[in-house]
Amino acid sequence: MIKRKLFIGSSTQGLMVANEVKDRIVKSCDSWLDVELWTDSNVFKLSKTTLENLQEKSILYDYGVLIATSDDVGEIKDGKYNIMRDNVLFEAGMFLATLGRERAFVMMEKGCRIPTDLLGQTLAIFSGDELGTLDKCIGSLIEELNNTKDTFKFSRSSSTALALGYYKNYIKKIIDNVYNDKIVDFKIKIKVPLYPNNIHAIRDKLIINTNSIETNFIKKQERPTIFIENNGNGDVWDIPTTIEIICDVIRKIVPSSELTLTKRQKKYVEQEVRNFVKALMALLEENYPDQSCIKIEIIE
Repeated sequence: MIKRKLFIGSSTQGLMVANEVKDRIVKSCDSWLDVELWTDSNVFKLSKTTLENLQEKSILYDYGVLIATSDDVGEIKDGKYNIMRDNVLFEAGMFLATLGRERAFVMMEKGCRIPTDLLGQTLAIFSGDELGTLDKCIGSLIEELNNTKDTFKFSRSSSTALALGYYKNYIKKIIDNVYNDKIVDFKIKIKVPLYPNNIHAIRDKLIINTNSIETNFIKKQERPTIFIENNGNGDVWDIPTTIEIICDVIRKIVPSSELTLTKRQKKYVEQEVRNFVKALMALLEENYPDQSCIKIEIIE
């Protein structure tokens, strides 16, 4: 299973709660969620967030959990109130806007003023003074997460568009032809490089290593074509070369003066490639729920 990525944000004061949330989620959902806390070495810290960082985070994570604690005192109209840190509120708004309420969650400490920006959202309220409230909040959060385990939400990203195009222009034609011609025992493996820069070179190497021949699949048409391994078994495969565009998009969003992909850029390319695969799988399950002739393999 391709793990989804979950981000947990908080202020320094809320870090103890955030660590407890992370530990519980990892314990319950480790098989399908990769959980990262804002203090982890490979995650941008809330205190240093920029608009560019926020744009990158919206690509990198499938879920967001923000811990709002009463860190500051603010004077608002007719009185003074306990309020969360501005950067936590900013993060909460960003994740809610990009991921939606099904995948972005706010846990708020009792007594912390609810900003008007979050009115109408379902908030989990906990209190450090009341035994069991934090445990109950985390339990509810994990239940909500598990409710989405077997679902998929199409994101507004280049990888989603590429997956839809590849599905309509290639996979659908393959499956329909298999159905129409009643081809039995047909199986094709879609090979998806995790880092698809220079994907044509990757394809050419696969052709040589598997002694494969590219051929038309549907008679009298140039497309789609498939690769057939000349190994006696007649194994069939394809590689979606259009996903090389993902690397170009990431270079624009996460700029660097380096000629090759940096470690930071690879992190975002990897997430987009995984989204491509998940979107492709979702399209197959939606339109061909009983179809098993296509297998998708990530090449690392």
